[in-house]
Amino acid sequence: MNNIFVYGTLLSGRVNHPRFLKDQQFLGSAILEGYNLYNIGWFPGAIKSGKSDDKVRGEVYRIDDNTLRRIDFLEDNGELYLRRYEKVKMIDGSTLEAFVYEFQKEVQEENMVSYLNQPWN
Repeated sequence: MNNIFVYGTLLSGRVNHPRFLKDQQFLGSAILEGYNLYNIGWFPGAIKSGKSDDKVRGEVYRIDDNTLRRIDFLEDNGELYLRRYEKVKMIDGSTLEAFVYEFQKEVQEENMVSYLNQPWN
């Protein structure tokens, strides 16, 4: 089993959630520190900033290996996004490690989504 932090179309109530995560275990809401979130158009992208003040809101799920492979395909892992293992902070204050998909293309700073306007819509 794998932990995964999601922040865009895989969030509960979003377009890709039913196809990928509806039967997986929801662990809770969480925050990914050291990343900024950008509006890419139809989807968001998180990019590592290295600054602890930068944060992305999301959810954590425990998923099976088959679901991880399917999400790798969805996210074009290695090209559009790169799957990393990062520490995330759960809402209860605990931390755990989870896979995160980091956007790999260039972004425009004016498309950064502030923490107050997250999660991405």
